[in-house]
Amino acid sequence: MTGKKILEARRLKGLSQEELSEISRINVRTIQRIENGNNIPRGKTLSLLCSVLDLDIQELLPMPSETPKKPVAEIMVSYFFVILLNLIIMSIFGFLTLDSEANANSKLGAVFLAVLIPLFIVEKTRQMQPLVRLIKFGSGLLIYLILVTCKHKFLPELLTGFYPSLLLALSVLFYGGNLLSKELQGNT
Repeated sequence: MTGKKILEARRLKGLSQEELSEISRINVRTIQRIENGNNIPRGKTLSLLCSVLDLDIQELLPMPSETPKKPVAEIMVSYFFVILLNLIIMSIFGFLTLDSEANANSKLGAVFLAVLIPLFIVEKTRQMQPLVRLIKFGSGLLIYLILVTCKHKFLPELLTGFYPSLLLALSVLFYGGNLLSKELQGNT
């Protein structure tokens, strides 16, 4: 709904997406995503668009009745897959770092995966707030970190693979959006 209103306002002003981008100093790709309904503008982006297009911010904010309710089955399936994903990620890091046959190569692999898996998750959940993403996709890692620490009493062997990879994964889940947005800014 917001994207359609911005699209209509832009067309009424006779602006192309590129011109709106230049005037508002918002990335063209961001404007395209907003108009296609893939992103919902918030904060500074929303205020910049409203000021350039002479729109009232209150008009663009979604009404509570506009948010459709998801069926219970869809919510349950979603939670099931989030839990399954957390378990899979936990088992990958456990196998690569805590297994009795874990060597330096597997620990290095855990560090690489600690960056790549969370970056993939961040890329697919860009609209999600960092704390929500951390709770949703990192809760399994946090629980695993606590359980292993309680069981092994913070063994020095865990410092060589387990702790660094899990802490790196959690950090990328939280700060990955900032990394990707800086990368996009560098490309434009």
